[in-house]
This record gives sequence, structure tokens and C-alpha cells, in this order.
Amino acid sequence: SYLLKGRVLTTDVYKGAPFKLIVKKLTDSMSTVKMTVTKMSAKGGVIEHGEEDNKREYSFTWNTPFTFNGNTYLLAPKENVIFDKDVIYIAQWKPISEEAGKLSSKFSVKESEKESEILELKLITENANRSADILDAICTEYNLSDIEERNQLSESTVRFIDERLSIISGELKSVEGNLENYQGSR
Repeated sequence: SYLLKGRVLTTDVYKGAPFKLIVKKLTDSMSTVKMTVTKMSAKGGVIEHGEEDNKREYSFTWNTPFTFNGNTYLLAPKENVIFDKDVIYIAQWKPISEEAGKLSSKFSVKESEKESEILELKLITENANRSADILDAICTEYNLSDIEERNQLSESTVRFIDERLSIISGELKSVEGNLENYQGSR
């Protein structure tokens, strides 16, 4: 998550931050990492990390890995960005289970009309683009799951038909053998 810290309001900027936080090595996938990125320039900037009562400041260089609590991260600037050294961003990395739990409480599904096959999905987040991307991903996963289910059903149907054809073929050979024996004994 990327947040723009203002004097009064902190805003979710989603993909609008001028940099990207990249996880290089994760030893503890269950801990949340939150850092404040300030004094940005073309070369790097300053990271504040830690609890409110124990904050530490570190200078960083773009595209150079750094380590907090055994986890290694990297801040990469986006192309063609002009940095404002007075702007403050908060970059966060959260475990999937934590973020999924938070999002699931803001997610709803309902039928758009009675006896309709159309579902209405709704996700309420601060950033509309984030909601749209998450809903698109849910729809993509649903469609892939549906395709996989149909493929499994098709494979089961083909297997069943093959088995039945094998049985019927055996029965036909038996009937043909009986017919030949009958004709031979006449």
C-alpha cells in the first residue's frame, strides 16, 4: 500500500506513488512493515521505520536493497518522475491473510435481480482504482475456476463414454461370436 501523508488527511494513492516497494527476501511473512519515505531526490531519500516511540531514520539509495527485521526490501523509482522533497509517503507491506481479512469485511456479493444469473460484486475501499483491480482479479479467478471445472466435467464425460464403449464393444463381440456359432451349427 502507498499512502500520501498530508497535514490533515492521509490518502491511499494505490499505484500513484513515485516509487515501488519491492520485497527481495522475506524471512517473516506474517509481520507488517510500515515505513515513511521522505526527502526524496533523484538519488534516494530517507526512510523512517519503527514504532512511534522508537523511530529510526535511514538514508537510502534507489534500487539498493536494505534490511529491516531480517527482511530485505528495495525502493525503485518510477520512470520520468520529478521528486518533491517535501512530500511524505507511507509504504506498507502486509501479510496476505491480514489484507484479505480486511478486504473481505468490505466485500459483498448479491444477485442483481431475482432468478437472474447476474451477480453484483461490491468492494468499498478508499481508492476506486484499487477496488476495480481487486474486483477484476476476483472475476478472472472465478472465470478460470469455471473453465477448470468444465474441463474436469468434460474429462469425466469422455472417460465414462470410453468405458461404456469398451463394455458395449465386448458385448458386441460376444454376440457376434454367438451368432457365428449358431450359423455354423445350422
